[in-house]
Amino acid sequence: MESNMDYLIIGNGIAGTTAAENLRKADDNAAITIITNEDTPFYSRLRLNEYVAGKLQKDALIVRKPEWYLEKNITLQTQTEIKKIDTENKKAVSADGKEYSYGKLLYAAGSYPFIPPINGVEKEGVFALRSFEDADRIIAYSGDKESKSKKRVVLLGGGLLGLELGHALIEKGMEVTVVEQFPRLLPRQLDCDGADCLQQMMEKTGLKFVLGAKTETITGESCVEGVALDNGISIEADMVIVSAGVRPNSKLIADAGVKVNMGVIIDDKMQTSVQDIYAAGDLIEHNGRLYGNWMIAMEQGKLAAQSMSGAEVSYSGSIMSMILKVIGIDLGSVGEIDAESEFECRVKNAENFYQKIVCNNDGKVIGGIMVGSKKGFPQIVKAVNNRDSLDVLAELCDN
Repeated sequence: MESNMDYLIIGNGIAGTTAAENLRKADDNAAITIITNEDTPFYSRLRLNEYVAGKLQKDALIVRKPEWYLEKNITLQTQTEIKKIDTENKKAVSADGKEYSYGKLLYAAGSYPFIPPINGVEKEGVFALRSFEDADRIIAYSGDKESKSKKRVVLLGGGLLGLELGHALIEKGMEVTVVEQFPRLLPRQLDCDGADCLQQMMEKTGLKFVLGAKTETITGESCVEGVALDNGISIEADMVIVSAGVRPNSKLIADAGVKVNMGVIIDDKMQTSVQDIYAAGDLIEHNGRLYGNWMIAMEQGKLAAQSMSGAEVSYSGSIMSMILKVIGIDLGSVGEIDAESEFECRVKNAENFYQKIVCNNDGKVIGGIMVGSKKGFPQIVKAVNNRDSLDVLAELCDN
């Protein structure tokens, strides 16, 4: 298809970049512009911990080099903050007053770190990690392995990125204690037994854990000296890193009159409540559900591009699934994890290994967990997606 359409994408993450790539596949001549407030092309936020640890240089995290944008004839506008979206005149206005017209707009501005209202959170030495800028601040404050100061870190939150960052800081020679308000790690991905297995493996790497506790106060005068928990425990610290999840970057689009609830509300065509404005990625809400998953954001970006370019699409939601390494430990989670033991499950629990397959009342596979290995996990994901019966996983259940 060829057209004179102007596509504007706000956000240079996985959803926005995938959308731009697929828009170009659909239309050789359309003008495609991506706007980001950061100073780099699309990079992997998931690997920022490796940058903090000194394992990778910044360039190694760049997924799309400047040459890629030139080759695809996609305009990338960096260091540009959009302050207003004028839906009536179909233009976005930057902080310096520059106007960007569009025929169709994709809002894919992602999310921002949630900082709980903790006493003392404004002190020097409190950080979150979401961008290169955040990473550079952490690196500058923590120093190198030879530095004698700022060695003790308290990490608030036991999510995936937080655990990876904790491990990265241990590799920098620091002492890391993870404080998680839930009684187990990764509560969205693991049940109690799976989380226990992962915790035991992680403790062998040097990470310390305090679970089921909330941080009441970050202590110290102007700089961090420790944290005080609601269970009476106090932990000395030189740095506090908050990893308490993210929230959708929805204010700009809400101010433009687009309907927002928990996230930016989209329909099955990836379109918002305002015509010709679409949304994808961490910030969207579809049928009352938020996702916040890299692979799902990629899927949504592709679907949004197809819809914007005129194809018939119908987004029915996504099954949460992940296969990854957490500090070198294989981990998989898909669909229903049955943390409350409401379904029939087939479980294997051994040292450094945990497997769980969840079935509904009809014997269909609806979820699964694997810790310590990923062998066979793609079959579990396939069974969940296909709503297969447990029979197709007989080999996994028997071995």
